[in-house]
Amino acid sequence: MNPGYQKDVKPEQGMSYELGAEQKVSDKYNTKLTLYYQNIDDYINFEHTYPFFIYNVDKVNVWGAEWENVYNLDNSNRLIFNYTNQHTKQEGTDQSEFDYSPRHKIALAYQYDAKPWQVRYTVNYTGNQKASYGKVTLSSYTIHNLAVVRELDPERTLSLYVDNLFDKDYVEQYGYPMQGRSYYVSLTQKL
Repeated sequence: MNPGYQKDVKPEQGMSYELGAEQKVSDKYNTKLTLYYQNIDDYINFEHTYPFFIYNVDKVNVWGAEWENVYNLDNSNRLIFNYTNQHTKQEGTDQSEFDYSPRHKIALAYQYDAKPWQVRYTVNYTGNQKASYGKVTLSSYTIHNLAVVRELDPERTLSLYVDNLFDKDYVEQYGYPMQGRSYYVSLTQKL
């Protein structure tokens, strides 16, 4: 039994359809477009504020498109661009979007990969999204991340990651701000 919902949560059931096309435009540039549609019964959703519970939504439709692009500048450098446009709708209601389901997401990345070094710089944009049954709108945000990896030898790798490079204040879940700039260092040893 789910305490806040007072009902047992049922498993999701539904159909998912996907249609995609990929094109190698040149030796340096690939693009891919994917369209998708999902029809889900008993969609499982979450209430992220007190009393924190999981509940079913009777009939849900999710549809959208993803566009992925990779451009190789040379053998070691590449640019990656992704865009996702997603829509959600609960049948029989006027609520236009589900909570925590942004309409627009954009990712831009630069990758350098030339042994022994690897560098990845990413910029991720997440559009406005609803929370608390559509009563609250969470602002869009853009986050920058950096990763630098050095292969010390075939068995050891040293990595430095900086997430939220510019220390952006943002929220992914209503009432819970995300942490600011974070640093991670790791040493990986293969056995």
